[in-house]
Amino acid sequence: MTWLPEWRITVGDDVYTTVTSVSFASGRLDIDRQLTAGYCQVQIVNTNNTPFTINVTEPILLELKNSTGTYVTVFGGEVSDFSIGVRSPEESGFITTGTILGIGALAKLTKAVYNTALAEALDGAQIAEILGSALNLSWAEVTPTVTWDTYPATVTWAEAESYIGTIDPGFYTMINLAASATAKSQTLVDQIATSALGQIYEEKDGDVSYDDADHRATYLATNGFTNLDGSYATPSSIQSQTQIARIRNSLIYKYATGYGSTYSVQDTDSIASYGLFEKSAESNIKNLADITDIASRELNLRKNPRASLGAIRFRLDNPDMPSAMLDSLIGIFFGQPVLIDNLPSNLLDGIFDGYVENVALNATPTFVDITLYVSATDFSQSTTQWETVPASLIWTGVNATLTWTNATGVLT
Repeated sequence: MTWLPEWRITVGDDVYTTVTSVSFASGRLDIDRQLTAGYCQVQIVNTNNTPFTINVTEPILLELKNSTGTYVTVFGGEVSDFSIGVRSPEESGFITTGTILGIGALAKLTKAVYNTALAEALDGAQIAEILGSALNLSWAEVTPTVTWDTYPATVTWAEAESYIGTIDPGFYTMINLAASATAKSQTLVDQIATSALGQIYEEKDGDVSYDDADHRATYLATNGFTNLDGSYATPSSIQSQTQIARIRNSLIYKYATGYGSTYSVQDTDSIASYGLFEKSAESNIKNLADITDIASRELNLRKNPRASLGAIRFRLDNPDMPSAMLDSLIGIFFGQPVLIDNLPSNLLDGIFDGYVENVALNATPTFVDITLYVSATDFSQSTTQWETVPASLIWTGVNATLTWTNATGVLT
């Protein structure tokens, strides 16, 4: 099908469609780390020299039309920088451009201090406390130019200036933490989420959400994979990697209150084959049974080297790409399970399934390419607890295409 990008960016209550170039990225490139703030850069054209009314800290929403002509949100955040440039003058006068740099809400956590004690609780509950302090704005923090008619009619004040999305309840019991006058919100949530095998991330509308350890497995059991045909990918972007740096065959965790307990485990066969690759870390996990499960899982995943897909890039304006796949790529999101087939047969056996970890896009008026960074499925699978499974899920609601390899631990 023939498709060209049509963009719309909303800044505060102003809407612009004269977009000439776009780039954005959101997610992470390393599954061993939590996410940092996403960003976007958008250039718009002003042909009549009317004043720009764009202010820093104003909310932005970037949208792209799919194959049906429907705008789909691809990035949300706020303006961090705005600049005005001049193009070569035409017969009708100067042409000016406005360049908007937007930043995601996770950036707010780097500047926020959480100086309150955290009681022992599940990981999701502790993270909700920290995010509530950092991302629910007070009246004094609201952009001065914002008017109430900016908000939808059904929005209440409690929701109007909140950057919090969906926070999962949590999977593991975390230790209590004493109050600290200098504790950064970003450092705290990263440590809790990493300890509990969860992810802090930005939704496409700009809100910050938290997925606990079994979120991805439960989503996969319900919805299955989104299929992407690798034959439409840019060939030079397809690459598998096997890295010695990913091997871990000896693990040492400091855990429990005050990190006063130690748990260690190693795989002697792996050490004999590849040498010692040791990881030592502090964990906010409270209970021995939980840290034992986490360490066993980590060791089984990392004791032997394995190939990974890494990144793959698609041209959205490829006229041969089916509209359904185009729409899937426009709507792609962090943590989405994808199955990529029709890869070279000597690369990962021609097929790869995993979860989207990062989405990066670059566009001009005539082309759009999107790059996905994907991690292997089993790096995100964990044993689901009954209480974290949606109460409405029935066996017929489990995706029929789910294989036993991917279902193991999902609903047991």
